[in-house]
Amino acid sequence: DYPGLVTTIARLRIQLATPVPIADDIAWAREQLAELRDAQPAKPRGFGARLFSGFGRKGGAAGSGAVREWEDVVSALVRLQGANPR
Repeated sequence: DYPGLVTTIARLRIQLATPVPIADDIAWAREQLAELRDAQPAKPRGFGARLFSGFGRKGGAAGSGAVREWEDVVSALVRLQGANPR
């Protein structure tokens, strides 16, 4: 259920009032990335894989796109941590 705009804003303000170390955010993002990678089936290799690589591609492409997005999130958080050392 969507709590509504006012409730959501109030919750965000409460969350922003309690600082969380960026290292915790990085660890969480890395966990999400690891779970996503573990959920993906291993890529087939060899001639048959190259020959039939066009079939059933949609799911794999979506999964690899999600992996790339999480890798970007982790990279951005690490850069942010380096730019603002505490």
